[in-house]
Amino acid sequence: MSNLSGLQLGRENAIKGGISLERLRYYVCVNVHLSVYRSLQVLGATPDNIRNIPVDSEQRMDVVALKKQVDDDMKAGYTLAVVIATYGTTSIGAIDELAAINKIAKKYRMWLHIDAAAGGAFCALYTCIKKHGNLSMGDSVSIDPSKWLFTSYGVGCLLVSDSKQLCNIYAADSDYWEMQKEVDNFQMSFTCTRAWRTLGLYMSMCQLGKKGYTQLLKQLSHIANILQSELENIGCEVHRGSLLPILAFSLPKDCIICEMELIEKASIENVAYVTSLTIDGSKYVRLLLAIIKQKSAMC
Repeated sequence: MSNLSGLQLGRENAIKGGISLERLRYYVCVNVHLSVYRSLQVLGATPDNIRNIPVDSEQRMDVVALKKQVDDDMKAGYTLAVVIATYGTTSIGAIDELAAINKIAKKYRMWLHIDAAAGGAFCALYTCIKKHGNLSMGDSVSIDPSKWLFTSYGVGCLLVSDSKQLCNIYAADSDYWEMQKEVDNFQMSFTCTRAWRTLGLYMSMCQLGKKGYTQLLKQLSHIANILQSELENIGCEVHRGSLLPILAFSLPKDCIICEMELIEKASIENVAYVTSLTIDGSKYVRLLLAIIKQKSAMC
């Protein structure tokens, strides 16, 4: 839902003055999350509206290809609406070049939406911001707290540069709802009445604070670094896109355990979330670290 709202803001920003929806162009990377495509479909986008930008050698959006496509569409008279960058892909945690993409977006007055559902939490680490850039470059940013903010699934988070923009597209008068003077979520989002799903996130933040989250994220990233080094030492080909604890690796030819056995064993022992993954036609084992086992409960 957060991606849908962010993209809707971008669309409304582009159609000011009565621009035809058929002329809009959205720019997404080929490995963008499926929720982005589905959100664009809900907003009325057709395949002709969507420009699929290829990836570079590090599985990030190819900025050169993006610039060329944008230039071509500008010359053809299309309306350049939204460019969607990803801060942590689902496959290997790759982070798009935010600074370069933001420069293109600003030059052509496009809305920059950053899908940081996976990697947004890692902006708590200075090393991640220094290497990959700050989320503040986005006009809208989506974050999924169930990833590495350690809450249950079902809470979406949308950050926007100006909250009044949400009111402009969602505010509606009704004879059964009295307008509130304070911040009114009813008038700032797609959903109306809702369950209090944010309670778990609020309690986690109160318990851990920035210091606690930073410590946990550093530990996960450090464990992933060690695991990557060990896998490379035994001859595995490893793909890892950033400091995020996601990596994909191929098993050595002489490995005595097959891919499915490894996935099953990891799932039983609950040490990581392990699945299969295909990159450029080749099969890999994808491993995501999200749990730090401790001998005693955290107090």
